[in-house]
Amino acid sequence: MGCLPLLPNMPVMVCKNFDVSNGIVNGSDGVVESLRYITDDMGRRSATSCVVTIPDSSDVPFTNLPPHQSVILPKSIPIKIKHRFTGQTISVKCTQLPLLPAFCITDYKSQGRTLPKVIVDLESA
Repeated sequence: MGCLPLLPNMPVMVCKNFDVSNGIVNGSDGVVESLRYITDDMGRRSATSCVVTIPDSSDVPFTNLPPHQSVILPKSIPIKIKHRFTGQTISVKCTQLPLLPAFCITDYKSQGRTLPKVIVDLESA
């Protein structure tokens, strides 16, 4: 498939500080409410924005949104890749919504959290 689908009611984690004073920060857990897409000439859809409910955020609402809902916008990151044999450099730009699925999280993202229930896989530890 090559891309990660986002769906309404999907648990997600924000991966960028959007609004620190209102609690919409890297590591915030939320649930996808709605998505907006554009479709290119080849029929491929790309998400342009997403509304996420973040229960731990401020209850001060954004315009026309209920409390605790936030709009997540895409972030672009320039990437330069240098071919190891020819030395040729290629520049590309990756644009995506800074969200991760939150069906599970790593030990790194769980640090400092209070979790009511945890399943830990220690087989490879």
